[in-house]
Amino acid sequence: MIYPTNFRETHRSDTALNRGGERIHFHGLDRSDYFFLSDTIIRVEAAHGGKHSILITTEGAVEVMATITALEKKNSRLFLRCHQSYLVNPQYIRNIRRFKVTLTDGTELPIPEKKYTAFRNKAIELQTVINTKGI
Repeated sequence: MIYPTNFRETHRSDTALNRGGERIHFHGLDRSDYFFLSDTIIRVEAAHGGKHSILITTEGAVEVMATITALEKKNSRLFLRCHQSYLVNPQYIRNIRRFKVTLTDGTELPIPEKKYTAFRNKAIELQTVINTKGI
């Protein structure tokens, strides 16, 4: 027998295998390395007073060691900052209305009044890019 007796084979979902986007590397709080396709990350939330972040993905949530600011700088073309505590993947934006963004999973996130126009314009710009690339 090739595998140990306690080996359990796990399969990734077909939806994850068919998705596109860039592979992004993260260090988890449990000291493991995570690799996600950018298309599977719905949003990022600040955690523990901004010292860590929580990735909300199509497969679940994972807490990582990077701050939300570091993630924004490293992945600025993939995520938009709608609030000091949240980054969103523009592919998952359902609608934007006065001072709120609603994501395709139904989550509503606040947009500060002073940043609303800039966020809205950037979201529209990125949606245009996404549509022209056929993503």
